[in-house]
Amino acid sequence: MKITKVESVAVDRFLFAKIYTDEGIVGYGESGAWGFLEPSAAAIDKFGEYLTGKNPLLIEHHWQYM
Repeated sequence: MKITKVESVAVDRFLFAKIYTDEGIVGYGESGAWGFLEPSAAAIDKFGEYLTGKNPLLIEHHWQYM
């Protein structure tokens, strides 16, 4: 399984990361935006570049890398 796409999703004053896989699984994560949605969304997009093509099950590895 590999990550195919990462996008930021703003809902009111909250920001979420939406992660897609090549097996059709979609996952969500919450961002600590603290009211600064645009910079946080840019960070999600940048980290998405790294995560695309990677195994989504290696959570701790990706966390340590980022």
